[in-house]
Amino acid sequence: MGCTQTQNTINTNTSDVYVSESQIEFNIKEIENDMLIVNEVEQTSQELLETALEFARGGSTNQSKNLLAQVNSAELNDVAFINYSLLRSKISSSSNELKLALIELESERIQSLEQKLNEEALNDIFKERSVILMTLGRFEDSIQNDNKLIDLVTSEKLKSELSEKLLVKIVSQPYIRIEQCIRNLNPIVGGWCRLGIEFRNKQLTSENPESIFLNWASQNPTHPASQFQPLSVSHEKSTRANNGHIALLLPFDEEYETPSKIFMDGFLDGFFKSLNLDKDHHRKIKIFNSSEKGIISAYKEALDFDAQLIVGGLRQSEAEILSALKMYEVPTMIINDPDKKNSENVRNLIFFSNSQENEIHHIIEKVWQDGQRSIVIIAPNQSWGLKSSDIFEANWIQKGGQILDKVIFDQDVRDFTDLLKRPLHIDLSEKRGLFMRRFVNSQLEVSSRRRDDIDAVILFAYPDKARQIKPALNYLFASDVPVYSSSRIYNGSRKYDLNKDLDDIQFTGMPWTLDGSLRDSIEVDLSLHPEYIQLYARGFDSFSISQKFLSPSKQTKLPVFSATGLLEVHDNVIKKVPRWYQFRNGINVDLQLNPQN
Repeated sequence: MGCTQTQNTINTNTSDVYVSESQIEFNIKEIENDMLIVNEVEQTSQELLETALEFARGGSTNQSKNLLAQVNSAELNDVAFINYSLLRSKISSSSNELKLALIELESERIQSLEQKLNEEALNDIFKERSVILMTLGRFEDSIQNDNKLIDLVTSEKLKSELSEKLLVKIVSQPYIRIEQCIRNLNPIVGGWCRLGIEFRNKQLTSENPESIFLNWASQNPTHPASQFQPLSVSHEKSTRANNGHIALLLPFDEEYETPSKIFMDGFLDGFFKSLNLDKDHHRKIKIFNSSEKGIISAYKEALDFDAQLIVGGLRQSEAEILSALKMYEVPTMIINDPDKKNSENVRNLIFFSNSQENEIHHIIEKVWQDGQRSIVIIAPNQSWGLKSSDIFEANWIQKGGQILDKVIFDQDVRDFTDLLKRPLHIDLSEKRGLFMRRFVNSQLEVSSRRRDDIDAVILFAYPDKARQIKPALNYLFASDVPVYSSSRIYNGSRKYDLNKDLDDIQFTGMPWTLDGSLRDSIEVDLSLHPEYIQLYARGFDSFSISQKFLSPSKQTKLPVFSATGLLEVHDNVIKKVPRWYQFRNGINVDLQLNPQN
């Protein structure tokens, strides 16, 4: 057995397999025709596997699964067995059978082949295994899995890339989860989490990532990650003095006075927390009233203040003016949606989008991934509700889903039972019952039934209305229908008795609403309207993410875990990746920490 690793290298060919219920018709028909021809001849396990792979590539999960059931894995060579295991795992994952999916990738034969796998094949197996472990809530096992992959690959460049991805995953977790991981008995896992907590502790400060890493490496010299820096750090020099000053341009006229003050309070909450963490702080924040002389005059005054970062554009009209400037001497963050015509990838111009569309796309992906296809939408007769329902409907239909009904409710609705009878077809069921009692048997006992073709309900509502809608759905025999919602459904209230009316709803929540998610909780007034609470959190996040742009050396691929979600920079747009929560016994539970059974 003296063969070299290169000679025994094993590759895989399932990385392009997309497992879903949809089918590419012409591919499937060609494969089915081929199957009819060869059905008279007994196929080998290798041939069955190849056909199963073709069905999976065409999107036909069931046919692929049926063929795999006929495969005798003992007859497969090593290459085929790897592909067989990966495909079975992906199909099990698509059916939410995650424990079965993991078993496929942890078999004795798979583990015995790991030393022979080439880097692409290793990445296929370990990446799939890592995703499953995270979905099962096994965060620390996922780190151990990723670290093993780093050990197995030989390329220093790939080791560094994989280490960066692992670090990104760690800092993307709730703070309490990383703290718990530090105590892991495996010193390698614990060391990775100590590195992650260092970055989380310093994300509000002016300290650059390179010095954070080098300080950790000096304290953990034997840890494998200390041998190379897992971060792409920019060494570009700033053209202005690195004083850390920030200018905040906000409109304080009568119409915008309250929202501007709330946003400012959130921003300053982040600033004061950073001062407690940063020993060497000389930063200043200056507030400019953009309503007095106009946004351009305020912008020029900010430059005279020698600001290293300028934040503004809360009002849409001011955002449009700022985004139309020809040049930006310092990083300028517009806290509004980007103007795609004038501002795509302009140097020093950043947008912190508050688009509903971004959050709705995450809802669509989650609902689709859960296997739901036929949807009923419920939304308020308000501009945000109508826009949300329209965005969801258009994108859902484009994806191949079906909208069975759309219910738009007015704010004065107090009893949702009557309103929801029609979309659930309870009214038709009641009419049938009356007909039977009138014309067949007046003594007949009848009970109403809802339609059975609803896969899920998409609910856009503030907490007060949602607490009425979910019990109405339960009363109308739809308690078993999954309900998904947006972050507006929860305002952070700890009124558990009231929140029990929201039980089982899954929603794109904000980390600040769950204790332990952030290093320090934000100081928001929960008596505010949910819209203002979100605005405060967005102000806090604007400060948090602004630290990335104060100096080129702060600009790495590391996301910022903040009040409203995970903040990532794509080109010149900051986007939020929300976490998924669910109400259980009136308590909002992080689904990534506490997966559903």
